[in-house]
Amino acid sequence: MNLAAEDLDPALAEILHDKVGAPAILDPEGFASAVCDREGRLIHASPRFTDRFHMTDLVRTTRKGLAGDRPHVVIVNDRRTSRPFALLAVPACFALNLPIDPDGLAFMEAAPGGYVLLTLNPSVLSWKTASEVMGLSAAEGQLVAALAYHGDLQRAAASRNIAHETARKFVASALRKTGAHRQTDLVHNALNISAGELAEPTHLSSLLQDLFALSGPQADLAVLLSHGMTRDNAAAKLGLTAVQTKAALKLVFERCGVASAVDLARIVTKISALEAMAIASHLVIKTRDHSKEVVRLVPRRSREGTVAVIDHGPDHGDPVMIFHAGSSGRTHVTRFITALQVEGFRPISIERSGFGLSTFLNGDPVKTAVEDIADVLENLAIPQARAIALGTFAAVVACAAQNAGVVTGGVMVNPDPADSPDVRVGSWHIKLLKVMALRNPSLVAGFVRLLYHTANSNAFEQSFRRVAQGSQADEALIDDAGVLAEFERGANQAAVGEHGVINELQALGRGPLPEAVADSGVWTILFGAGDSTLDARAGQVYWQSKLPDAHIEILADGGHWVHVSHAAQTIAALAGLGRRVAA
Repeated sequence: MNLAAEDLDPALAEILHDKVGAPAILDPEGFASAVCDREGRLIHASPRFTDRFHMTDLVRTTRKGLAGDRPHVVIVNDRRTSRPFALLAVPACFALNLPIDPDGLAFMEAAPGGYVLLTLNPSVLSWKTASEVMGLSAAEGQLVAALAYHGDLQRAAASRNIAHETARKFVASALRKTGAHRQTDLVHNALNISAGELAEPTHLSSLLQDLFALSGPQADLAVLLSHGMTRDNAAAKLGLTAVQTKAALKLVFERCGVASAVDLARIVTKISALEAMAIASHLVIKTRDHSKEVVRLVPRRSREGTVAVIDHGPDHGDPVMIFHAGSSGRTHVTRFITALQVEGFRPISIERSGFGLSTFLNGDPVKTAVEDIADVLENLAIPQARAIALGTFAAVVACAAQNAGVVTGGVMVNPDPADSPDVRVGSWHIKLLKVMALRNPSLVAGFVRLLYHTANSNAFEQSFRRVAQGSQADEALIDDAGVLAEFERGANQAAVGEHGVINELQALGRGPLPEAVADSGVWTILFGAGDSTLDARAGQVYWQSKLPDAHIEILADGGHWVHVSHAAQTIAALAGLGRRVAA
């Protein structure tokens, strides 16, 4: 993002006031595209776009809605069914980074002043991926896809040539597996996963007001219902009586052109995804080369939402959970995962609340993380496991998880002193985050938004290089294109969620210090002497006071990413713990 000085204040204001959205990670298989001229005449459409919009002049009816010089969502009604469909209209000059059908690129040049149109219309491959992530069988996934398309279970069952009662059983099984409470949030979650990873726009309710001429309470009701809330609970949250809710819902259905809450969830979710793309600070297009990371969404047992997990396997391996750093996500460096597997381990990466695909929960992030770990282990039928904790917050979580009886010890890597605002080392943004987190947590949210919403691939690389500066081991990692790409994927997962980073930094500012544990001898703590983001000696003194029996080692030639550059030492420490526990 290149800004002139006079543009700086307005740009910052837009970011801090939620007019610029979080980054988005898009699955191109989730979207269908078309190109139209400035008059709204369709001049090219991808096959999946044509499947959805059968009438060639359908888009022309939205010519008035296409006017404008910024990406925006428009609503198109199918003339045959009167059902609404959401389109993202993007001026061609802004569309080059979007998931456009390859053949459409040539037509863009032939339509100066025209528009690219995108709709969330997942391919068979995209639905297959979503089914795997949600833990559904092929038959269940196909029915959920049909339900998301038709917005009605009876029509969905008919389209799959199965009996309605059979369809009900499939849906009931899908609800159990995913932790969804109703068909509405089942459809909402499935569509979101098929799109990629997008944060819901903060102004979704006001957008629905504009698109469908709804009042504020009516739009809020539509959002709550589409996210799976019951009518009674939504009414209570909005302070509406039963009579008011019934009248509001009737008008919402009428103006949105839907006949059921499930169909409402379909259109609201698609509008949300497209608007998230329209306002995203930057877009990342998923590639299939890292689809080996089969993400699963594990339902929380007694709380809202799901936890994103990658169980790298093998099933017979010794399980070890990896707790990611505070500015990363579930993706870890492949060579590190492989090294663990070679030594007989089963690496399991757990994404914390508000990061990537894990549902954000307000409240104490340490407590949430420990409960999430317990839910994941129970889901995987693993009673306890060792852990690798990367960074300060992960180390705090690891101590709490040991006290909860779900972690048996492990390795902590470069944990900062949790209560020391040391700003003598590190890059400028890390210094500022330390100061803000520990002295004025209320400033953290705005600054994190500023960092992530002005970031792009180049900015992430430059940040990594600043952290690596002075450490040969770290510099060698960043010079490896594959490792750099994996670091960037993890950073983007944190950026997309954003709420998790903010909540954890604010929690550190309030001071959730490591808990005393019964046996600190089950931990090894590794510091890299060349880590530019912390003072390894200060870290050693601090954590020795918190975990007096832990084995602490400062690696003279190590840097920030010790677990990757010194994987052999990390894994040896983990294996040594296993021998000590067995003894």
